[in-house]
Amino acid sequence: MPARLKKARLKLTPPVRFWRTGAVAVVMAALGGARIANAQPMQTWLSRYDVAQTAERIEASARAQGLGVFARVDGADALVLVLESARGGTPVLMQGEGESLRSELPLRLELRERAGGASEVRFPVAATPTSELPTEVMDDLAGLPLLVAEALA
Repeated sequence: MPARLKKARLKLTPPVRFWRTGAVAVVMAALGGARIANAQPMQTWLSRYDVAQTAERIEASARAQGLGVFARVDGADALVLVLESARGGTPVLMQGEGESLRSELPLRLELRERAGGASEVRFPVAATPTSELPTEVMDDLAGLPLLVAEALA
């Protein structure tokens, strides 16, 4: 492909693609280690419960608010919960191409063990309304702090 055509093609590629998916393969690919984009700031909450109890409480709180639990993935250093939007599916943001492809799961929560049997919960800070996300997904993200607060009460 001539360089000028390749350059023109890159200009037409949107910087961020948004999917709302029910496909486990897409979500698992997005959880693929170092390829997760960490550009979005994360909130951290401490839980007096261990990781398993915290996960159960968050799952119950999510269901009570109309969100589903799309996936529960035990990683080497964290348990990751991926929630499903109240409108169906889970959002996946993808940016870049090929080797530079990065992904983000905005409705993910990372649970890690802390000293003394406690745990910590990390989840993305709600994006600004000018982001690439639809309003309904923004509403789900904005509700994450309340969901976690209710679960840990």
